[in-house]
Amino acid sequence: DIKYCFSSHPVFPIGEVCLELYLNKYNTSENPKEFNRSEFESAYLNNVHFGDDRESMTTIAEDRVDDLLEFSLSHGIIKKDDDIVEQRDFKIMWSSEDPGDIKSMVQNKYIDSKVPERTGQIAYDRTKEEHEKGEASLDDFAN
Repeated sequence: DIKYCFSSHPVFPIGEVCLELYLNKYNTSENPKEFNRSEFESAYLNNVHFGDDRESMTTIAEDRVDDLLEFSLSHGIIKKDDDIVEQRDFKIMWSSEDPGDIKSMVQNKYIDSKVPERTGQIAYDRTKEEHEKGEASLDDFAN
């Protein structure tokens, strides 16, 4: 099954990868929410659809993994902190113990982090429009 492709929005592969990482460690690890970069990369590569030529895509895929990890960090989906993560590089920042909630958590954290950004953009656009309404152009001063 194709779960996501290389050009999928980051929310979809991150949700799938976090779910797979958690489920793979659920009964075998004391901290199933913690993972290494290599584990993330392996889970991503196992499920991504590249087409027929997987070998030529490996370098690009490694860059995509870096982008996905950065996206996850910036939206609060995962955390990289020595105080939080004891044995691994990252930790999934999800409070439930129900694996079915992981994908919705990823989507909710993304949406929640976009609200202030979008609100700021709307405020900027409105202020700019108000300012431009009050300004005259050089054509208004022609003889």
